[in-house]
Amino acid sequence: MTGNYCSYRQRVLVVDANTLLHCQRFDKIPWSRVCGKGPATLVIPHVVVEEIDTKSYSEGSEKIKKRARGVYELLGDVLKGLSTDGRFELHDGTEVQVLRDELGHRRLPNNDDEVVARAAHLQQAIAPRQITVITRDNGMRGKAMTWCLPWDFPPDKYLIPEDGFGTKHREANLASISVDVPEDGDDTYSAVGP
Repeated sequence: MTGNYCSYRQRVLVVDANTLLHCQRFDKIPWSRVCGKGPATLVIPHVVVEEIDTKSYSEGSEKIKKRARGVYELLGDVLKGLSTDGRFELHDGTEVQVLRDELGHRRLPNNDDEVVARAAHLQQAIAPRQITVITRDNGMRGKAMTWCLPWDFPPDKYLIPEDGFGTKHREANLASISVDVPEDGDDTYSAVGP
């Protein structure tokens, strides 16, 4: 991976498409405050930019298409700022960077795999600074854990409530797979054979 990561702050937050689509406007979230103390760099992998673009016209419900178009407009502002000034800063001082693919980079077939692989490469490039993957997507969290990458949820108060991703929804999902088991003292397994 080539690139100049000197400007990246001490805390680097890598976001996925799920976060950009199911949270309020990413440019209004005070990332430097809600994901720890102090200045942060919010990193949007190139594949996430393309995934948002694709969702804006070809996938999912009209609600998601419309939301994706709005997010893509915001990403356009970031890209314009990066091409003009070389940087884009949010109202709270969080710097936004797009993790561009190098020329000749061959992407993995699954977008979640690609995001996590890029985050792992970024972690190597900026060590000892630490990246954190910000997501509500179960698959993305599992893949980040497999690569031993720290992850965190976007705070509930910044989620779009009707999407069903908050803590209360998570607790309801967990409750749906819980059953009462009688305490008969016998936890042994007995196979019934022929």
